[in-house]
Amino acid sequence: MRQETIVVKPAPTNITRHALKQSEGSKLKPSPPSPQYS
Repeated sequence: MRQETIVVKPAPTNITRHALKQSEGSKLKPSPPSPQYS
């Protein structure tokens, strides 16, 4: 049971890293007309 927690911990970390990279890519590529970006 405790081993599963250790294996599930690195999973969300990878997802967060991917989401952060995608977020930065979206900011670099001003594709969608954002009112805040103006």
